[in-house]
Amino acid sequence: HIAAAAAAAVHQAAAQVEAAVQQEQQQQQADNYPPRVAGSGALLSICGLGSVERHAFMSVLMTFGPPHIHVQPNLGWSPYTQHIKNKTIKQLEAYLLVFLEHLRDAASDPESTHGSTDYLPHALFFVGTKGQVSAARILERISTLQLLAQKMWRHGSKPAETFVCGGPGVVVPGPGGKKALAGVLYKNLSGRAGGWGPAQDYDLVRGVFMSGYDSWPKVLALPNLNIKRHLRTELGIDVKYDTQAAAAAAAALGPGPLPEGVTEQQAVAAQVTKYN
Repeated sequence: HIAAAAAAAVHQAAAQVEAAVQQEQQQQQADNYPPRVAGSGALLSICGLGSVERHAFMSVLMTFGPPHIHVQPNLGWSPYTQHIKNKTIKQLEAYLLVFLEHLRDAASDPESTHGSTDYLPHALFFVGTKGQVSAARILERISTLQLLAQKMWRHGSKPAETFVCGGPGVVVPGPGGKKALAGVLYKNLSGRAGGWGPAQDYDLVRGVFMSGYDSWPKVLALPNLNIKRHLRTELGIDVKYDTQAAAAAAAALGPGPLPEGVTEQQAVAAQVTKYN
C-alpha cells in the first residue's frame, strides 16, 4: 500500500509539473515570448533574435543604454524598436534578461566563457556591428549612461541654466566681473558672452540621449540644441565658419609647421570645421 501510495504521489507530482510547463508555454505563446534558444549554427536564435538582430541590440545598448535607466522605459525602448524590426517589446525584454544574466556571469567571473544558466557562449551576446565587446566595457558604458540619465531626472523641469555638472561651484571671471558657476568643469572657460556654460552641458546630455553616445558630430548638428554656435564662440571661432572653402582649407592642413600666412587661430578653426 505504501509503495502504491508513493507511486501515485509521484505520478500526481509529475502530472502537476507537466501541466505547469504546458501552462507556462501557453502563456509564453500568448505573450509572444519565443523560446530561449532555437535553431543552430547560422540559424541560431536567442529569444527570437538572430545574429544580425543581436548585433544591432548590442550596438543600440552601447549607444543609448538599457531602457530601464530612463524614467519612462517605453521611451527607452524606442531606439531598439527602430533598429530591430518586427520584434515586440516583450520579445526584446526577454532577450535583455538573458543578456543581463550573461553580463552578470562575466562580471563575477572574468574567466568564464559561458552562461551559468543556459551554458550559451558569452560571445553570442557581447558582439556588435564592430566586433566583440568586453563585459568590462559594456558595464562602463551602462554606468556612464545611467549617471547621465540620473542627472536629467534630478534636474527635472528646472531652467537649463541651473543644470549642475561636476563638483562644487567655482568662481570664474566673466563679463561684468566675477560669475559663480556650479561645477569645476567651468573654471577654464573663456567667460565670453554666448560661450559655454551650464545650459550647454544640459543640452549636451540631452543630445547624447537624442543621437546616442559617441555620436558627437550628430549631437553638434542638432538644430534645436545649437551647441555648435556656443562651442565656436567659446573657442573664439567665427560661428559662420562653415563654408566649402573652409572645408577645403581644413583638408589641406596636415601635421607640421603652419603654411605661410595661416595663423594658429585659423588652423584651429579649419580643424574644427574639418571635424564637423
